[in-house]
Amino acid sequence: MDVVDHGPGTAARVRDAARLKDARIFDVRTYVAVEDAPDIAAPDRTVRRARLIDGYAVLHRRGLLDDPQHEACWRWHATFERGVCGARGAGIDLAAVRAVIDPATYTPVSEAQLRSLSDHMIGRRALHRRQADLLDLFVLHNASVRSIATHWQMPVQRVMGALLASIDTLVHAWSLDT
Repeated sequence: MDVVDHGPGTAARVRDAARLKDARIFDVRTYVAVEDAPDIAAPDRTVRRARLIDGYAVLHRRGLLDDPQHEACWRWHATFERGVCGARGAGIDLAAVRAVIDPATYTPVSEAQLRSLSDHMIGRRALHRRQADLLDLFVLHNASVRSIATHWQMPVQRVMGALLASIDTLVHAWSLDT
């Protein structure tokens, strides 16, 4: 699934979030599509809504990423949301060398969350720190390659090459190339 419908007003919220964080990182116009669609409550009415499009899906459609690379990006995003975000909510300290559970704030996590957390950590350990940062910006924060290149003060081609190398590392770590 490469397109997520976040309902009306998404473009404005994303633009505001970009201004609040670091406007140099986010290129909002690239990945937000505004469209007219029938209203769910009243099908005879047309409403304007925004869709957030993942950057890796755009590169896949353009033929710059193959299917295993697209799957690796999707998996990086999905395992982060399911595992890492779930573990943070459960009071598990991910900054430690091993997961440290604080009994005061611990709430039980599901097996699916633990599997996702384990899967994400396998991928993260296969990457160098800079590669993981690049994938976090591109996949999780939906930053464009051009805005990452501007922020890191590097040529776009070099960032694109580093991104493809990082994704290939994930493909091999998760054995998606078979």
